[in-house]
Amino acid sequence: MFDEIGRTRALLQGFDSHYWIAGGWAVDHFLGQKTRDHKDIEIAIARDDQQCLWKLNGVERIEFMESRVPKIWDGKPLHLPIHELYCHFRTGEVLEVLLNEFDGKNWCYRRNLDIKRPMEIFLSQAGNHMPIEIVLLFKAREIRKIDQHDFARAVKVMSNAQKLWLRNALLCAETSKHPWLEFL
Repeated sequence: MFDEIGRTRALLQGFDSHYWIAGGWAVDHFLGQKTRDHKDIEIAIARDDQQCLWKLNGVERIEFMESRVPKIWDGKPLHLPIHELYCHFRTGEVLEVLLNEFDGKNWCYRRNLDIKRPMEIFLSQAGNHMPIEIVLLFKAREIRKIDQHDFARAVKVMSNAQKLWLRNALLCAETSKHPWLEFL
């Protein structure tokens, strides 16, 4: 559907577990059209699958972000709060990977582990985009212009169930005065 996503999928050859398109590209994938420019593509994986990244063809090194500082990953298991990695390939390409929490039955929001979504929803979308309500939950924390853009377009086509889940998650994770609540 999108050349950029196709190139990212090519980088993921050799990754033998589930992954999802995240961030702004997930919104566009959900909408079925590119609605804005993107600076990169983020991929989401389960934290338990982090070692699979070493199997990517052509990966030269992997860095993780700790307190907004990149550090070379030596392969030892990474735990919360670390959740952001960058796979550097010999070709010069870089793939941003976001580690996600799963408890065996559910996806769990890393900022509040009581906020959950059934794992089946994720598995049914493997190789595609993250569930849109979860993408927007991450974007809701510090709303930038692009996050508002993504929300305004996605909310128009979200199901009532997706809107209700996002509303409840925002009430649990954020304040009761979140600006998106009136649209959910």
